[in-house]
Amino acid sequence: MAAELETPTERGIPLPLVPIDQVAIPESELNWHHHFHPRTDPLLNGEEGPIIRASRLQRAITYGNHTEYHQWFTGPELPKTPEEKLAAIILTRAGYIPAHGILMRGTRRTPKIVALTQRQRWLLMDQTQVRSGSIGLTREYLKEKVLTQDLSNTHEHLIEEFLETPDLDNRHRIGRLLLGESLHRVISPAATEYLNAWRSNRISHHYPRKPQRFAREILGSPEQRVTLIDDLATRLAA
Repeated sequence: MAAELETPTERGIPLPLVPIDQVAIPESELNWHHHFHPRTDPLLNGEEGPIIRASRLQRAITYGNHTEYHQWFTGPELPKTPEEKLAAIILTRAGYIPAHGILMRGTRRTPKIVALTQRQRWLLMDQTQVRSGSIGLTREYLKEKVLTQDLSNTHEHLIEEFLETPDLDNRHRIGRLLLGESLHRVISPAATEYLNAWRSNRISHHYPRKPQRFAREILGSPEQRVTLIDDLATRLAA
C-alpha cells in the first residue's frame, strides 16, 4: 500500500504517535521515528534542514507503529519560510507537545487522530520517548543568526563606542546590549507561538516563560555568551 495521507501538524509541528509503554518492549524492537520527513525533501537540506530533520525524534516500534505510520503517511507539510523554520527549531527544542496524536491501528485500519491524555503528554515530555537533536547544531545556527543581524541603522553610535572603547567593562556592557537586541530580532518571529504554547502547557514550565530568555539559554552559559561579544566585535569591525 502506497502512503497517501499528509501528516497533520499543530503550530507547524507534526503530531506525535500516541506513545507506547516501552517497559514491556525489548530495546531491540524499538527505533527512532523522525517527525520531519522525508529526509530526501530539499526543505530538509540546506542551512536549517538538517537541524529540523533531527529536531523531533520519537521512540517507536520498528515493525509496529513505526512501519504502519510510513505505510499510511507521506510526511508533514514542512516549514518553508525562514520564520517558519525558526519557529519549528525553537518549539521542538523547548519540547513542544501538540494536543493530539496519531493512533496507529494496524495496516488495514485508517489511523485515528485522538486527543492525548495527560499521562500520554507526560510520557511524550519524558526525553526517553521524545528527544531533540544536537544542542550544538541549534546553538551554532542561532549564534550565526544573532551575529549577522544588521544593527547599524538603529545603534550606530553604540556600535562605534563598542568598537573603540578601551574600557573592557564598558565594552562588555555595550556588547550585551547589542547581543540582546540582535537576539530579540532573531527570535521575534517565533515569540508569539512560544508564549502561547507556554501558556497552554504545550511547553513544560521548567523552561522560561519569555522566548528570548529561552533562546539565551540555547546560546549557552554566561561564560559561553561572553565569547559572543568578541565574535560580534569581529563581525562589526569587518
